[in-house]
Amino acid sequence: MSSQKDISSILISEQAIQQVLPSILVDTIVLDEDYKIIAASENVLDYTGYTNDELKNKPINFLSGGNEELFTLLKSNLAAGYFCEKRGRMLTKGNNWISVSLTGFYMGLISDLNGLIALKIKNLDKHDNINKQLHLKNLLDPLTSLRSLVNLIKERKNNDELESLIDMMTERTNKLDEHLSQLSYLPCGETSSSDAK
Repeated sequence: MSSQKDISSILISEQAIQQVLPSILVDTIVLDEDYKIIAASENVLDYTGYTNDELKNKPINFLSGGNEELFTLLKSNLAAGYFCEKRGRMLTKGNNWISVSLTGFYMGLISDLNGLIALKIKNLDKHDNINKQLHLKNLLDPLTSLRSLVNLIKERKNNDELESLIDMMTERTNKLDEHLSQLSYLPCGETSSSDAK
């Protein structure tokens, strides 16, 4: 009787996981069953400042400054096999904390990749910055329109168009007021590490 190798161990090597999974699972870190990092996607590498080689075989707590914060969060929440959007924080290579939302699951739940954990990471600081930029643009657009309309009013030759220009100014002012009131409802401040758990 000839002994056969398990074909999945040949086809699904650690090197294949490092190359393929991070490109498929965007914003993801793949961990082994001991919560050690196997691979990270380009997006995660970009905002943490690390390379895959620097993260490889490091415990997940490497990304929380060596404390047990991430390990505890994962271990307690993975008891059910998966969890969704738990807040935490990660330390970048430049020693800056970033707020993150974590979603994790055992890959054995959806494939033959038993013993691996997929950890999807949403960089909340990046999303907050994008939202702030969008809100700023939403404020600047009506403001620019108002300035243009004021210039048109100043340069008009007669009052025939005045009522139409005032109506347009009123519309832009209302839009600006709407965006300003939306800004007052935006959450401010970061979640503390005790809230993140």
